[in-house]
Amino acid sequence: MDYVSENILSEEEIMSLNPEKRAQMLNPLFKDRYSKKQQVVIDNLIKKLRRENPKALDAIETSGQLYTNKRLNEDAYDRIILNADVYDGYVEYMQKSFYDRAAKAALNMSKRKIKDDLDNVKEEDLLQHLINSS
Repeated sequence: MDYVSENILSEEEIMSLNPEKRAQMLNPLFKDRYSKKQQVVIDNLIKKLRRENPKALDAIETSGQLYTNKRLNEDAYDRIILNADVYDGYVEYMQKSFYDRAAKAALNMSKRKIKDDLDNVKEEDLLQHLINSS
């Protein structure tokens, strides 16, 4: 089933799309969204990109994901700014997240300190301590 118009985009036009749309067009999972003629152009572009740089399609996919994430973050930011309840919830979440990360970091620092202290204890000192404490 075709979701886009029957206008056929050239390789250059596909490459000039925003990163999200470009990644979608070059993703084989969405191939059935396009006409047979458009699929030929897409297939040729994919072959050309693979010839020029085997990692090009990975870079295009990553770029599309980054673009999508940026857009979603901007949308979330707008919702936070425009709605007091969402803002309050966000602030509460961030505070809890900060305190959780701070507690985890402090615990990890304590564990490392204990490990370092144990690593620095000489076996003779440990034996002497055990003899003295009995």
